[in-house]
Amino acid sequence: MSEIWTGPYVDIAGIDTTIMVAADALGTTTTFDVPEKGIIETLRLTDLDNEDAAIDFLLFNAAITSGSNGVAYDMADGDNGAYIGQVKVSNADYSSLVDNSVAAVPNVGLAYSCLGGVITVQAVIRVAATYAAAGDISVSFVIWIPG
Repeated sequence: MSEIWTGPYVDIAGIDTTIMVAADALGTTTTFDVPEKGIIETLRLTDLDNEDAAIDFLLFNAAITSGSNGVAYDMADGDNGAYIGQVKVSNADYSSLVDNSVAAVPNVGLAYSCLGGVITVQAVIRVAATYAAAGDISVSFVIWIPG
């Protein structure tokens, strides 16, 4: 029997007040506890700083070499084998509110498997942005588990 699994929101680790430009790592690697296999249907995001920035979320099925917040991200060659895929959040995906914003990217359709039920994520910013504090960006996955 198929089921939908919705994960808790997890803060993207390592975000600080560094001024970032396109292609910089947004924070450091962040791990998410997920089912060992499934299909990512939706990525949900909260932005407490209301930046509404375009962000690529690179997904891996193992631990990888972490990027450094505010430094151009260059994936280590040895991490290529763990790469699952990416989810792109564009400026148009956000609903901007008074002092924060939310986004959802539906219909992702990215199948994955990972031993131990852990996905590692490295966020890469695609525009200039400056966040106010750690915890400004939180992400959650909605996953379909085929039965």
